Amino acid sequence: MKALTERQAEVLQFIIRYQDQYGFPPTLKEIMEEFGFKSPRTASGYLEALEKKGAIRVHRGKVRAIEILQAPERGIPLVGRIPAGFPEEPFEEVEERLPVDPDFFGPGVKFAVRVRGDSMAGAGIRDGDLAVIRQQPEAEDGQIVAALVDGEVTLKRLKKGRGGRVELRPENPAYEPLVFDPPEEPRILGVMVGLIRRSR
Repeated sequence: MKALTERQAEVLQFIIRYQDQYGFPPTLKEIMEEFGFKSPRTASGYLEALEKKGAIRVHRGKVRAIEILQAPERGIPLVGRIPAGFPEEPFEEVEERLPVDPDFFGPGVKFAVRVRGDSMAGAGIRDGDLAVIRQQPEAEDGQIVAALVDGEVTLKRLKKGRGGRVELRPENPAYEPLVFDPPEEPRILGVMVGLIRRSR
């Protein structure tokens, strides 16, 4: 199956959940209602995209016409490296799939990164923790984000200032914030929605 966009993955996950719960796939109308689509054409467009990418087959002329061909692997991928073309490109290095239902952390597509260092210790985030990230290109002021800076993923608190200035602030006074003035800006990969700490 080819890599899916965030919204395509959400639609596919809904189809899978619906099938698991009721024993048959949702109708086009039910998909529209779930995602607030105004037009059947929008919902059909997502189904066509999922079909082209090999995730489903749509049997035309039937009410419940969706057949799941390839469900995404369960669990949350713990990634070692983020590809340059993310999110259009799939992860190149998935260390493992964490045996946790992604829906436990709310809606959206999730991935996890391993925390390195103590720059976020003040927020209770320790070296070696696994930060669960909801994939999204933007974030609100004050949220903890995963951002790509100089080819490396960093976990920091986002602070938006005057004149378009953006700071990625650590939660440890031993570290300096990363400051971006327009036109520079950090590349936001997603927002932290959970933390997993394994016993050592």
